[in-house]
Amino acid sequence: GAMQDDPHYVRQQEPQRPGKKVHGIPMGSPRGFFVGSGVVALILVCVVPVYSSLSLLKDDSYVFWAGRTVPEMTIAIVFAFVVTYSVMVWFFFSLARQIQGEVAMALIATIFVTSLGVALMLIALPLSQQSSAAYNDLMHSCHSSDSTRRLFEYSQVLQSIRAAPGCAEKYSVEECEGYEEAAPYTSLLRTMESKFHCSGFCYRPLASSVDAESRGTPAIFASLSRKLRRPDGGDLQKVLAPSGLRPDNQEGSPALPLTLFSDANYKASCDGMAGRHMKHFVGSIATSTFYQGVYLVFVAVAMGFLRLSGIVHEKDVQDRAERPAVRYLDATAGARA
Repeated sequence: GAMQDDPHYVRQQEPQRPGKKVHGIPMGSPRGFFVGSGVVALILVCVVPVYSSLSLLKDDSYVFWAGRTVPEMTIAIVFAFVVTYSVMVWFFFSLARQIQGEVAMALIATIFVTSLGVALMLIALPLSQQSSAAYNDLMHSCHSSDSTRRLFEYSQVLQSIRAAPGCAEKYSVEECEGYEEAAPYTSLLRTMESKFHCSGFCYRPLASSVDAESRGTPAIFASLSRKLRRPDGGDLQKVLAPSGLRPDNQEGSPALPLTLFSDANYKASCDGMAGRHMKHFVGSIATSTFYQGVYLVFVAVAMGFLRLSGIVHEKDVQDRAERPAVRYLDATAGARA
């Protein structure tokens, strides 16, 4: 009883309790620190590609010309990496206890850093291709490419409505008779005007073979809008033909179009601004994603070399520690002889 009352006796019989355990992993141990710091480090590395993907998903121009597949796939891959890392760490540290801790730590870190780097480099390739394709369509074949032709046709019809008597003086073409909302084309034109401060999309001045009064009839432009919305709407020449309107570049025609959704009348063209946006904004995201992947691969290689040098150093230290014992045994054996 007296020995049990001794505080020293109690401390000797009650060992130190490990830290809080999560799925069998003591968080206060080196393994727990590795798990927590590894998850945090992986999340921090993934912040940049996730933020870039969210920026692309919020960009109406990118979504219109390139779609949502690549940024959504990027977010899914990054999420899968974080979940897979957590599962693998739990498996190695909770179930595979026979594996040496340091070897497992180095192996898991190298595998995930290398895999994430390669994944980011592969993700950057379609982003770069989308950026180049959209830029070429917008800058060199805006009137005829599959990705821009329909938007060009809607823009021309809206420009015709805007130029009609009684509409040019209003603040927006939305206030004019004959205007109809046609998503995603009208919404994209509105967004580009407000975001890029531009006017006109692949603009071609329109001349008419009919008189000005007939040219300004709202029913004509409402009919054109309905025809463009049909899947078989055809090209602009056929759609505009019944109204007497045709693309025209005659001398004396106005060189700059009016802004459709405001009275600002910006000087820059929306097709040029959109092309530069796709080239520089989307292209810069593709470049940064690719180089981030390259850096992660280099980090994995450096980790491998550091681990190799550590193994060599440990072997050298062990050999040095064993040499005095070998000499002592040799000397003892010689003295006995």
